[in-house]
Amino acid sequence: MRRFLIALDATNLPLFLHKAAAGGLPFILAPILGKLIGVHAIGSFIAVYSILMLAVLLADFGCTRFLTRELAITGPGSEKPTLLLRRANAVRLWSFCLVSVLTTAAVSFSPYDASIKAPAILSLLGVPAFLFANSAYSFLLVSNRTVRLGVAAATGLLVTVAGALACTFFPSHWLLLLVVAIILGKGVEAFILLAGGVSSGFQFRGALELVGFLRPFAIQSYLSLGYARGVMLIFGMMLAMKDLGAIGVGQSLASIGIAFAVTSGSRRYPAIAIACKSNDQVALRQEIRRHFLGSGVVVTGYMVACACLAPYILPALFGIDGDDPVLIVRIVLIAGALSTLTSFHGILYYARRQEGLLVKLSFVTMPVELLVSTALVWKHSLIGASLALVLSELITIAVFYGVLRRKAHRRTEVLDCT
Repeated sequence: MRRFLIALDATNLPLFLHKAAAGGLPFILAPILGKLIGVHAIGSFIAVYSILMLAVLLADFGCTRFLTRELAITGPGSEKPTLLLRRANAVRLWSFCLVSVLTTAAVSFSPYDASIKAPAILSLLGVPAFLFANSAYSFLLVSNRTVRLGVAAATGLLVTVAGALACTFFPSHWLLLLVVAIILGKGVEAFILLAGGVSSGFQFRGALELVGFLRPFAIQSYLSLGYARGVMLIFGMMLAMKDLGAIGVGQSLASIGIAFAVTSGSRRYPAIAIACKSNDQVALRQEIRRHFLGSGVVVTGYMVACACLAPYILPALFGIDGDDPVLIVRIVLIAGALSTLTSFHGILYYARRQEGLLVKLSFVTMPVELLVSTALVWKHSLIGASLALVLSELITIAVFYGVLRRKAHRRTEVLDCT
């Protein structure tokens, strides 16, 4: 049995299932909502889910990326990882309390309809379950125990889907009940993960010292909202729910391909961090080559297949007809493929301990992306929104890759001189 679990872990299938369940939830629920309730339900769900994911990202305070890197370097078997996890949990608790108050106030005074506000505020009760699951993810990933990640994700997903099917029998309160189902599903997942021996306690002493190390990770996570979750919030305020649903469908389709690329990058992140720490350029290049050779072919093939089959997938799964939605979905798929390059460049910066530089670059790209997105949506509405996603990713890739390449070239020159 042990050999089977080790072999299953090596396939990356459990980790992919975990990533797909987390990022692909809109893809799974959108067909159910579109068929049983209506296309407008997809837009409403995407709006509420974006607010929930925004709160989770803010409350996490960059702990997930930081813990994965540090646990990979120190090793999960020593005493330091347990202390780091408990201090990170304390930071997350403080952050969650602040984020809950601010998000509730922001949603209450937002231009969203009342049918969106109540479920969005209710969804904040699920944030602690997401945070505990993130803490367990870092520990189990570094410990090469990803089978538990897959089992927990599958179980939680089944609970959520069952709840989503049940909520369709109550058309007047379906969104509130769907939020409850998402909270229960994530709670079940977090319980299974924490039962694997992951520390779930709190260490408030020394937690403030950890904030200084987490700050660059947190700032970068917050800035990334501009072209990820935050952009969807802007679209939700400027577009009709039906138009937002078309973009949501495109992102849902792209999420499966993105999940595969993220799985590959996440699995190699600990090894890349160790290679950067020991300055092993051979191992670093090998990990990067394996990532792009493996995920690049699969992600490209998947996105192309979805783009070609979009005229058949949209009416069959989501109940959406017309040429305009097909074009929108194809553009969003391109943005999804480009986002896999953006995320992997972020991994390289984190592994090299250059998170401070990453924050500075984001401060440069963020205002440009916001201006471009707002102008395109204002001028071209739905088409502009989808093009804005593509341009944002292209801007980020150009800046991140250019600076990273220049830094590597300078480092090579210094080594040659010495």
